[in-house]
Amino acid sequence: MDPKLNGSKSAKKTPTWKQKNAKQEKQLLDSINELLIAIMPKKIGSPAPKNHEQVNALIERVKQLEDKAARGSCKSTVDRTSPEVLTKFMQWFSDNGGELNGCSISKFDGYDLGIKADTDVAESSLIISVPKRLVLSVENAHVNVLEELTRKMGPLGTMTNVLLAMYLLVEKYSAASFWKPYIDILPKAYTTVLYFSHDELQKLQGSPTQDMAFKLIQSVAKHYAILFKIFKNGDDPLTVLLRNRFCFRDYCWAVSTVMTRQNMIPTEDGSKTTNALIPLWDLCNHTAGIITTDYNPEMKRCECLALRDFKAGEQIFIFYGPRSNAEMFVHNGFVYDGNQYDTYRLNLGVSKNDPLRDKRKRLLSKLEIPEGTEFLLRWNEPPVDDTLMKFLAVFKMSEGSYMHLYDGRSFVGSVGRFQNGCHSISERLDASLDADVVDTEDAELRKKCWAYLETRLKLLLAACKKSLSQDNVSLGGKEISPHMRLAVQMRLSEMRLLEYAIEYASKFS
Repeated sequence: MDPKLNGSKSAKKTPTWKQKNAKQEKQLLDSINELLIAIMPKKIGSPAPKNHEQVNALIERVKQLEDKAARGSCKSTVDRTSPEVLTKFMQWFSDNGGELNGCSISKFDGYDLGIKADTDVAESSLIISVPKRLVLSVENAHVNVLEELTRKMGPLGTMTNVLLAMYLLVEKYSAASFWKPYIDILPKAYTTVLYFSHDELQKLQGSPTQDMAFKLIQSVAKHYAILFKIFKNGDDPLTVLLRNRFCFRDYCWAVSTVMTRQNMIPTEDGSKTTNALIPLWDLCNHTAGIITTDYNPEMKRCECLALRDFKAGEQIFIFYGPRSNAEMFVHNGFVYDGNQYDTYRLNLGVSKNDPLRDKRKRLLSKLEIPEGTEFLLRWNEPPVDDTLMKFLAVFKMSEGSYMHLYDGRSFVGSVGRFQNGCHSISERLDASLDADVVDTEDAELRKKCWAYLETRLKLLLAACKKSLSQDNVSLGGKEISPHMRLAVQMRLSEMRLLEYAIEYASKFS
């Protein structure tokens, strides 16, 4: 008799669904534990390890295992731009006291959804008002759900942006959510760095923005892994809701929704501000200008005013605030050409092999400047600030110059301009860097500072150009992915600022 039919122990049994599920869950949990180990620093207080390739591989494994287990709900087939979805949203919005004056939701090339002026709109006129009851915030959260979330999340529960992202997921997973019409018009995916592949982020190799992106990805992955383990077991309603749904893709969606759309509004008692998602308001896209959005405490509503005159048919834009392109690229998923608030983060430090390292560190400490720190280049004249110039002066000065400055007797050729102990080190250094001072030795140090800066920036610019030329990419080319196009735009933005700073430095080197 066939052993497979008589039930003997030698028969090979087909695993049940429950057994398969248990195996998948174990594989997933093992991968998440590996992810945590890869991300967490070896010692408390030490920086996170720079092993993004390994972290990325583990994230991809986690996503594959979650897809196989059919976790998550972000694969919705609902078209957020369909007339039916938009009509339901606007009905919900107006039924609950929201106002949209002389405008409508519309699709725009390169922007997806936005707000269109249906009639001429005058500057400073009220476009949108959103009553506080429509705002999705931690303050508006269901008290019992919020309390349970905060309790379970521990230290992460004190991070209001993380708490808001988790509350958004709870509402997304809840079929009867009050905010369902709003959630249905949110994008199904974003262009934040959480959606970039490792290869796409490599286009930023050598860029300070790449470090910024890697730090965000690792932070989000760490929070996700901790939260997954928190909601892995338990029989309370919140855990039951999240246990078999919560996944990395959904968490990235929730985090990206908060990053790209959050605003800070006052709490009910006005004692502090809180993170909030403001329906309809968050469909306005960014342009240069001034902030014309605010919270009206008397009417308890968020208000959006026109930042300029708009003609009928034009898209209504608002100003998101003074942010650099790196911040917008990483957290908002776009780059704004001609951004007057753009910056380039320049990392400088004192070499471990510098024979004057200890003395330079001592002087920098007196100036309250870290020995290894980040300075910002800006679209200003000059593009550098006093702190950077002081760092460069300390970095380039000789031992003799150091002694004169530190002892306060004189600095370089500045004998007679100071009396012992009359001025701080910072003031003495300011005087030496003053372009109006014609003393030969002071002028020589200033020239060394600008020459070093020019050389350093030229090297960074060359690396940037090499990165862009390797694949011969073109912003107008069809072969380039949307994410790659954004990365190229980010690099071009950095190049323009570097070229400006180099041109300025060359005048004094």
